[in-house]
Amino acid sequence: MLGKAVRKVKEDGLAALTQIERGCYLCGKCEEACPQEISLLDMIVASLGKRVPEDKFVMRAGRGSACRTESMGGFWGMGVGNAPGWYHVLGCGDAKSVEDIGWIVDELARHNCIVHVAGCAAAEVGRYFKEEEGKFLFEIYGGEVAARNVVNHGGCTACAHILDQGMKWSRTGAGIPCYANFGAIADCYHNLVSQPLLVWGALPERMQAIVAAWARAGSPVVVGPASAFGWKRYLLGNKWDWEKWWSYLSLGTGGRESKLHEPAPKHMIIPVETKEEAVATLTFLTNKGVSVFDARSASLETYTEFYTRAFGEYPDEWHLFVRSDLDLPQRYKPTMIKKLREEHGWEIERMRVKKQTLPDGRLVSREEFADQYGISSDFATKLPRLMAKPVGWRRKAKPQS
Repeated sequence: MLGKAVRKVKEDGLAALTQIERGCYLCGKCEEACPQEISLLDMIVASLGKRVPEDKFVMRAGRGSACRTESMGGFWGMGVGNAPGWYHVLGCGDAKSVEDIGWIVDELARHNCIVHVAGCAAAEVGRYFKEEEGKFLFEIYGGEVAARNVVNHGGCTACAHILDQGMKWSRTGAGIPCYANFGAIADCYHNLVSQPLLVWGALPERMQAIVAAWARAGSPVVVGPASAFGWKRYLLGNKWDWEKWWSYLSLGTGGRESKLHEPAPKHMIIPVETKEEAVATLTFLTNKGVSVFDARSASLETYTEFYTRAFGEYPDEWHLFVRSDLDLPQRYKPTMIKKLREEHGWEIERMRVKKQTLPDGRLVSREEFADQYGISSDFATKLPRLMAKPVGWRRKAKPQS
């Protein structure tokens, strides 16, 4: 694409490089590859003058860190309210998708999600103009940690504030001390909060470090678009290997009790190719094994909408996240009830679920299903050391030396 644009410079002038400049992040690889040793970066920067008169945007000032009380309010709005998800969006620009981040953030925010941005991604959001409303995105959405808001934390290094605000719930809501306790905080964040990160566009080394940090902290990560397949590390899950999807019940009284649950979050690092696939994957990764039916219904509705719009059919795993008819969104309930009966063997009486199938194929009552599958409390963990001790347990005294 760059080669064709450079050849057109002789006829059209520097205006031929305008589209290249819009997504260029000045990495210099084009100059290294040029056999004629042309100063391509100078030409690309010079072409900026052709676009400057029309380059308008509304940028919201970075607010830095979000306070703990605000993050707690946002969590309860998502966990037991009607916000289908809570997302982080970062990016370093990309020549083929300069407006994609704005589109993705708009799709998530207008579906009542909470979206956090920083750095170049925030700048691209500020440039995104919605023709139908005649406004830029930061004029349409507020800047609080609440549903239907887009929070700008600041420059590139402010991405640290995004992850920090998500982990504040572990410190406050779950009462986990924050000193020398990263493993416990990350475990709680992974099981109870699960705020996916989207890295869109170029993937320089700093982005690879950021993705590794998010995954280590327990947050699923989606990378894209085409550059995602230049990524060297994936952490993919298998939703059909149901025996591996379990967690400890940290408040169980019978010792180290474990229980099977939904494949959630299914992936920790996964690539996508299109912006439509990105929003569908993000909303799917919002699902958690401990979600209550309000959050399940909101998340399932948004995921189904994004997926059917992108691929023209229902996703093949949506039924894995349904425990009862209360989880079904009203918008899709008649169709989903029919699919559960005809495609998955559930026993349905009118619009109510009477019996449902376990992952091993057994048809059981709702009571048996709840007893053998799914975690209904907010106290799931992957770390045995975080489990409560059995009733009557006492620590043995250390022998005297």
